[in-house]
Amino acid sequence: MLAFNAQQNVDDCTALYRLTSTAHMASNSDATLSAAIWRAAPQAVLTVGHKVEFGDFVVLLYIAAFVRQFLWLIDNQIIAWVLTGALTVVLWLLHLTKNEFDDQKTPRQFWLVVALPLLLIFAMRAALPDTSFDVLNYRLVNAERGLSGWPFRDGDFFPAYYPLNPAPDMLLGISRHLLGYRLGTITNLLVLLWVGTILEKFIRPYVGNRWLRSAGVLLILWTEHALFLVNNYMVDLLAIPLLLLATQIALQPGPSENTHGSGIRLGLYLGASIALKLLNLAYCIPIILVYFYALWRRKPVNLRPARAAAWLAIGSALPLLPYSIYIWRDTGNPVFPFYNRIFHSPFWPNSNLGDGRWGPHGWWETIIWPLRVTLKPERFGELAVYSGRISIVFIVAILVLAWPNLDRRLRLLGFVAFSGTLLWAAMLTGYARYAVFVEMLGGVTLLGLAASLFATNKQQTQSARLLKAGLANLLLCALLAQCLSAIPYIARNEWSMRPTFFQDPIGYRQEARYILRDYDLAKFLMPAERQPLTNVGMWIESGMLTSGVQSLLTSHAPILCAYVDNYFDSAPGRDRFARALRQGGNQRIASLCLESELNSCRNKLARWKLEIVDTLPVQIPMYSGRRKLKMVLLTLSLPPHSESQTLPR
Repeated sequence: MLAFNAQQNVDDCTALYRLTSTAHMASNSDATLSAAIWRAAPQAVLTVGHKVEFGDFVVLLYIAAFVRQFLWLIDNQIIAWVLTGALTVVLWLLHLTKNEFDDQKTPRQFWLVVALPLLLIFAMRAALPDTSFDVLNYRLVNAERGLSGWPFRDGDFFPAYYPLNPAPDMLLGISRHLLGYRLGTITNLLVLLWVGTILEKFIRPYVGNRWLRSAGVLLILWTEHALFLVNNYMVDLLAIPLLLLATQIALQPGPSENTHGSGIRLGLYLGASIALKLLNLAYCIPIILVYFYALWRRKPVNLRPARAAAWLAIGSALPLLPYSIYIWRDTGNPVFPFYNRIFHSPFWPNSNLGDGRWGPHGWWETIIWPLRVTLKPERFGELAVYSGRISIVFIVAILVLAWPNLDRRLRLLGFVAFSGTLLWAAMLTGYARYAVFVEMLGGVTLLGLAASLFATNKQQTQSARLLKAGLANLLLCALLAQCLSAIPYIARNEWSMRPTFFQDPIGYRQEARYILRDYDLAKFLMPAERQPLTNVGMWIESGMLTSGVQSLLTSHAPILCAYVDNYFDSAPGRDRFARALRQGGNQRIASLCLESELNSCRNKLARWKLEIVDTLPVQIPMYSGRRKLKMVLLTLSLPPHSESQTLPR
């Protein structure tokens, strides 16, 4: 992400001037622009190096993922990735030169109090590979497709159950390709630490002591549904730092002459957050409202709403453009398959996606859902556990909005937490993983309110001061109780339901042997299974939890999803599948299915008159000798050409 701020020092201006002028002189002397940039880059690094913080290194991965999307147009993988690397470095240096300087770095106490416990949480399961449902069902295939080119490869038919924007999966996929399958999830840990450094700045005005401030950050981060994600390829943490940075900008948009800078920067963060998860749009609404309110309150008043909105829209659009244009051209819906009641893509029913298993029922329960959810964990998510953070911060947000004589910044944080919580219940189905942002921001609001209540005021009576101190202590006790109640959940649960080192130390040590050696899934197959599983020209996806495995075994082979009925509700969907099937008919066709779903998979294949010519039980080792998926490999043959023209209904 590029961070635009007009308040940069003379050294930054000098570095940028040297960078651009060197490039200009080089172009006049027939040198390439890239060579000029690389010659000037070291000087820029030295000039702005004092600004680099922990989060700036994590930003590199974000920039790379989004730059790669803009280079989908280039078919040659080597050229595309060389350009991606070069542009990523250039944009990162520009980010550093434009980044706002903070003379108070993250304190050393943070790394002891916050980083060490989070590292322990990650290490408890780091040796055991992730086999989460969503990861196997669509996260892995989205990552593989996005990193190697267009989201749909030539011959594909919706290879993932949900063809979501692959940006977050690409981000995690980069670390997976660099560090292997097990350690690839470390990006989520790094993101959570980055979130911690941002939270430390949020509570800095309220808590002066560095040890106490670091302890406060740990308490804010200590929610089970955030810590369930640090060892997984689930993507729900990735947008949290961007939303927090956007909130910072909204609270202090900068001087009136730099409306364009703060608007573009805010837009980049919000647009990237939406690209990483579309439903983050709900949290963008209150942040934008706070931004325009802060502009209106700024002195001197120089608000041009249309201009500020235009810069905000430009910044928001940039991270969204590559995938939105691609999927709109391919399906007729720029956010396919979401909101198809509006866009009417022929490849999905005219309905908006929803899951009735989770969240409130009816408008009244939606309003009280932040309080009711603690009593209804079975409707909060698949893991059905909750320690109650959202209920606590909802009450705190109401107190902050109602309590007199609080500083404006804290009250605006309370507004974002309160409205974000209600929008989470109304728009985000009140689901567990989608609440992490308001859990974090609400934690900041709680500590800010407690610190404000502890502040003495000589004009107040003794009883008033005691009442405020009692309420502050009550809030802190509620936060501490929530964190303590989350500990057993963190120890027992997570999305892959893996045991920890403490529960299975022998198995952990056996799995740890594969760390940094788990790059190629095919190498973990038995010799008798390797050839039939990797020599496949086209996959027919007949059931759940197979697309990820198929894309890892044969990344070149197209995948045709045959089991999601929504794709075949209309003739265009059925016709598109039939064409893709005929296009790959000269290759070896196979389908993987879970052993427990064999009958269902047979029925899905029979719908297309695909004949099963061979059946081979296989155990797919997910980069492991102990964690295996019991599956069946079905070798298929196409029906005669005349029969394949009949489209099933």
